[in-house]
Amino acid sequence: MRSLRSFLLIAGTLASSSQLLALCKTYPFPNGELGLEGLYVQRRGIRKENLIKPQCPCRSPLTTANTVHDQNGEPGVRGFLRYMPSKKRTVEGSLTWVNKFQSFVHRYSPTSSYSYPFPSGYAQDFTNAQVVKARYTSQFWEGEANYWGHFTPRNVDYFSVSGVIGLRGMYIGEHFHLYYTKLVNTSSYRSSSLNRLVGVQIGGNIQWNPTCHWTWEFQAKTGILADFARQRLRLTDVNNTVLLKSFHPHKTFASYFLEGNMNLYYRFRPTISIDAGYRLLGLWNVALAPMQLTAQTHPDSGNTVDDSGKYYLHIVSLGLNFDF
Repeated sequence: MRSLRSFLLIAGTLASSSQLLALCKTYPFPNGELGLEGLYVQRRGIRKENLIKPQCPCRSPLTTANTVHDQNGEPGVRGFLRYMPSKKRTVEGSLTWVNKFQSFVHRYSPTSSYSYPFPSGYAQDFTNAQVVKARYTSQFWEGEANYWGHFTPRNVDYFSVSGVIGLRGMYIGEHFHLYYTKLVNTSSYRSSSLNRLVGVQIGGNIQWNPTCHWTWEFQAKTGILADFARQRLRLTDVNNTVLLKSFHPHKTFASYFLEGNMNLYYRFRPTISIDAGYRLLGLWNVALAPMQLTAQTHPDSGNTVDDSGKYYLHIVSLGLNFDF
């Protein structure tokens, strides 16, 4: 009897869902969709490099990872426009902007125990310093143009499966300033990096419509991008009066990314819905400003673009969507 009751409960639920989805099919099919999302974005991911010699007796060593973890989450916005000529096809364009990530890390040693990992005697102010400060800023935005093919109609079938192919562009601009203070002298080691990325992507989407009003979506994309990158590096010593390094190299290379997201939609009018979601974006082989610093003292060391960086974004979104 228990098995029979379970079977009847499942059958009743599916029948109810089928009736609701049949009602959904009576809604007029839209020609397009306009959406706007508010974002909260947390940045993570960088190769850990020492900004103070690891043998220093200080309690709080300073690394590039510290400068990323001290960056707070920032607001952002994403807008998209979709055109649906039929139930089997969608053309989509979107833009995403995120406020600049910033961090400022400070270390103080009354015993003058801070030194940068240069060989001994290379830079006076970067040896046995009392104060070290690091300031890091990072700006991100991106745009997409996609073509979606729907194997089953969206928003009306119980399950909908779609595939996508498209173009994607990203921008990452960064500045990193490292200051060493020794007695009355303060000298700086500065770098900046610029990544302009453009390439192709593919992916898929699974949509689950348990009722006419609620929708779950699960989506994944991956792609390869050409990164037209450049960096600036400047190292000065003796209270910034002696120039030790000054380079402005550029480089073009391949970067790649992987992205996954999950969204829950509630449609409270036939043409209006709200949604909440989470997205994780991982980007590899990019030029990050802290990674351009080098402890090597060869005259040409630093005159290249380090493209070994990684860039992770955790994105929480809340959006409003209109069909037309």
